[in-house]
Amino acid sequence: MIPPLILPDPSSTKPSVWVKICGLRDLDSARTVSRLGLAAIGLNFYQKSSRFVDDATAQAIVRGLAPDIRVVGVFVNATLDELRERVSAIPLDAVQFHGDETAAEIAAFHAACPETAIVLVLRFGSAGLRPGLERLQELEALQIPVSACLIDAQVAGSYGGTGAVVPWQRLREELAAARLPPIILAGGLHPGNVAEAIQVVQPQGVDVASGVETSPGVKDADRVVAFLAACRSASSVET
Repeated sequence: MIPPLILPDPSSTKPSVWVKICGLRDLDSARTVSRLGLAAIGLNFYQKSSRFVDDATAQAIVRGLAPDIRVVGVFVNATLDELRERVSAIPLDAVQFHGDETAAEIAAFHAACPETAIVLVLRFGSAGLRPGLERLQELEALQIPVSACLIDAQVAGSYGGTGAVVPWQRLREELAAARLPPIILAGGLHPGNVAEAIQVVQPQGVDVASGVETSPGVKDADRVVAFLAACRSASSVET
């Protein structure tokens, strides 16, 4: 049985909203942010990304993390062999499918790595949640468990990391009429807007990369602290 990816946090010093810092690619940044109270990090294995991390660096980052931090591998249209190699080489708690992977390809991964949680990325564009819901229905028909859905803004020609913001109010309205796994909200979040995003969308988790960086992959500790503080403040407000 796959353990839940998003767990309630009993510590009063952390935000009740699950927080993932994505796109870490250097050991110093990882060591710094891992001490600040986040729930998870994302390691990007898409070679065309400015936040790509190689296996040796990823292994060093994971070794330096606090033991309660979950590790999510981010992949775009990777082959099954590539996925198995990464899961074998690096202790990933989850694989985030951030490309155009078919239900059959995700099913093949689940068959090969049944203990690794699956995060499915839904890009929210003019068609809203409809394309994502269709993908989820295909996976449900194959009895593939999806631990969480990460919702990012759809930008033509990009697989993410653009800083584009999802239309929060429209997303909230569509979520109210849909049956989905736990939601992780991404897309242009930063310390100045994440509290409002949480209050409007009410996701179970949030994901940030560029919003807490000084350059791609290099996280700024002060921005991470401010981001987590904003998440805490939003979590304490009743909506």
